[in-house]
Amino acid sequence: MSTWDSAAGRPAAKKTVRVSAVKELADGICELVLTYPERERPENAVPGQFVMIYPGDGSHILGRPISVCGYNPVEGALRLVF
Repeated sequence: MSTWDSAAGRPAAKKTVRVSAVKELADGICELVLTYPERERPENAVPGQFVMIYPGDGSHILGRPISVCGYNPVEGALRLVF
């Protein structure tokens, strides 16, 4: 997964994260919770920022940016709804 580095004006480096939860909230609307390793947690992830999701083999899972819905810095959990 990669995020946007607004200070540098470019995508941030790709990070390996763990899928913590997948849940269907309503018909056709899903929640995905991704958890960062403790030493790689972003300091400033906020709702409205975007991430790109890639599987381990380098191909795209979702071919568009996904908006961050929430972030828990204590757990390092990033919540996406799409």
